[in-house]
Amino acid sequence: MGSKKDQGRGFGSEAIRLLQYLVFNEMNLNRLELQVYDFNHAAIRCYKKCGFVEEGRARQKIYRNGKYNDIIHMSILKSEYDTLVQRTKLTAYARDLEG
Repeated sequence: MGSKKDQGRGFGSEAIRLLQYLVFNEMNLNRLELQVYDFNHAAIRCYKKCGFVEEGRARQKIYRNGKYNDIIHMSILKSEYDTLVQRTKLTAYARDLEG
């Protein structure tokens, strides 16, 4: 996300978490979904870190730089988001206890 110097610093994950909060807590939706190109490894890692799961692929959907690439379909449900938030709170609480 953004310039090379800003990549890998958690800005993308933070943006996704803020979006998830809005979608699940303010808009009261049950599902958030996205599509990502299979060559976008950083984005895929970010989405998985934020609780998204792969649901399927559109195989060889796009042609880029001389080869066909898949589009990956991912989603997270409100119940999965709630579990992730609870686990994160418990981890933070345990860290506080340690030190």
